[in-house]
Amino acid sequence: MANTIPPALIEEFQRNNVVIFLGSGMSQNSGAPGWNDILNELRAAFIGDKSPQEIDFYKKLDNLEKAQYLYDKFDKTPIIKKMKDILSRVEFCDLHRLLVRLPWATMVTTNWDDLVEKACASSGIGCIKIWKDDQVPLSGSEEKTIIKIHGSLDDPCSVVFSESDYASFPEKNRLMQSLFGTLLAYKAILFVGYSYNDYNLKSIVSFVKNSLGDLYRKPYILTLNEDCFSEEYLEKRGLQCISFRGNGLDKRKLLEEFLYKIKDEVLDFADNRKSRLELVYRENKKILSSKRGVILRNMANFGPLATPLSVNDERVFDDYTELEVKCAENWKSILDLPGSSAKLILCLDETRYKNVYAKSHHLRRIEILMENIEKFEDKIEVVDFGHQVINNLDIYGKEVCLESVKADAGKKTYSFLRIHRGRKEIDQLISIFDGMFENAKKMNSYTYGQGKKYLWKRFIMDKLNSMRKRVSLWED
Repeated sequence: MANTIPPALIEEFQRNNVVIFLGSGMSQNSGAPGWNDILNELRAAFIGDKSPQEIDFYKKLDNLEKAQYLYDKFDKTPIIKKMKDILSRVEFCDLHRLLVRLPWATMVTTNWDDLVEKACASSGIGCIKIWKDDQVPLSGSEEKTIIKIHGSLDDPCSVVFSESDYASFPEKNRLMQSLFGTLLAYKAILFVGYSYNDYNLKSIVSFVKNSLGDLYRKPYILTLNEDCFSEEYLEKRGLQCISFRGNGLDKRKLLEEFLYKIKDEVLDFADNRKSRLELVYRENKKILSSKRGVILRNMANFGPLATPLSVNDERVFDDYTELEVKCAENWKSILDLPGSSAKLILCLDETRYKNVYAKSHHLRRIEILMENIEKFEDKIEVVDFGHQVINNLDIYGKEVCLESVKADAGKKTYSFLRIHRGRKEIDQLISIFDGMFENAKKMNSYTYGQGKKYLWKRFIMDKLNSMRKRVSLWED
């Protein structure tokens, strides 16, 4: 079906298990010149217009032969230096910024430009660049890895551009090829920015097939307004087409639609309030739709049980009250499912919020929290941590953890949110959470003695009543 993304690819993205192969089609959205345009500029710069016969000869050559001719006549270094000058005029666009925010650990590109690296830097996303064998050990970094198989313009000897470059590449980059084989054996592959007649695409697919043999899995390729014959050709070459078409829509708009659809399903990072809430809503909605009982773990200063009951309540969360309410209602609906229960770590110290929340807002949150403690008494345990909670953890069973981080503890909202999906990582976060929970539970229980059911409730409700009295004395 056109304009849809295979669920299997969505799952691979959610597991951060996708290697993106990026072609020149992506760069052209920023106005980057294509291979033909670069070769024309190089001809004008080095050959000029003085010899019509030479120009005619040059035009008869294919692209690899044109590059080789320029190398042979003018040497490689000045040619690559001029290419760098040509591409330095191009800036990354919003599509690059969206692309780098998607959950991928490795990108392989045949592009010579550095638009992806610049987009990462602009977004505060760490990345390392690999373009030769002695850099391969860097690929174990936790940062995004960009493998430039056609070299870097900062290192002219590494650039793959001409016949001789293509011929010598396999011999010069054996470790790079070994790295490919390791990655491709267990990663899903997505080609973006390539067309059916792209020489680079054909050579890469051939390498992947030869490397994996019986382990070969069909890579995905995004096709934009391609006809059925072109897509059939790609399918015969061992690729799985993700077809995006649209009447009156150019390729840029279709690529944008594709990236936004991926983002809506798999984005695991947000650095603003609205995006953070959208991701929380997306994730708890998925858990709710599964209709399975889970253990909910929440660590927050007040948590979802203190969220307004409806959007008609005071706008405790300003412009995003409606979205906050949807997130909290989903959370409580999950708790209502048979087999669900929850552990909550709170920080019940009103003095920490005096400069953050208005008096009426703070009283409303205390009131709602107390109402929900009564409502969900049989399904929850609540402890007071005793110290301000800076990072908010929201763990749904063993499937996903949402970590909201405040760079400044005095801020009203969170600086960013990160989603964790790795089973080992989530198990570790659960272990940390449960350790904090049990320690707080012991400290809370010490006040009233041990062994009584709902002992936590007596302690928490006393704390909330005391807090409510003190907050009511605040100046309006």
